[in-house]
Amino acid sequence: MSKTHYVRAAFLTAFAVTASLSFMSPAFATTPTDGSKVVIDPGSGAAYYPGTSITAKPGDILVTNSTSSSGLTGHAGIVVDYSGNVVSIAGSGYHPTKYSVSTWFSSYPHEKIVRHSNTSTAQSAANWASSFVINYSYLDYSLSDLASPYKSTYCSKIVWDAYYYGANYTLPYYYDTFFGYNACAPYDLVGAPNTSTLYANF
Repeated sequence: MSKTHYVRAAFLTAFAVTASLSFMSPAFATTPTDGSKVVIDPGSGAAYYPGTSITAKPGDILVTNSTSSSGLTGHAGIVVDYSGNVVSIAGSGYHPTKYSVSTWFSSYPHEKIVRHSNTSTAQSAANWASSFVINYSYLDYSLSDLASPYKSTYCSKIVWDAYYYGANYTLPYYYDTFFGYNACAPYDLVGAPNTSTLYANF
């Protein structure tokens, strides 16, 4: 990869599942992933992120500090549709999975919602992630090179690869001197060029 990157000396890890969150009350619709009720904006038909006034858009990046696991601090996922479904991988022993927005927010109540300024770029990244979770749901969790998206993966790598391979956009990354490859930690996904943080509660 010849694009600008971020250098760090070590790669921390983390993933766990906790907490719950209550929802707002207006009209409800069900998401396709698990049938949970979520608040829907009647104008756009998009789901609201639980506990916020922000509607989901494909390509949104969700970053949480609610977890930590085998080498990464925090956790991340990419939203793939207007229902707010999130593609990610939970950690060691898990595989790429699509989670409903209600499941995600109840598991990870402390969130930052990051949105790319270009809708087409974000949609292309979401399309890549949607295809990835269908075709590579068997992949194992492992800290691995960003340049090898189809061997093993981790949460922020899925997001990074979706934007890089799906939309030709490079999110921040760094060279991990211990493992000897390019990596991206969840918190690196916040504050990238051409993105804005729409919501943060940590």
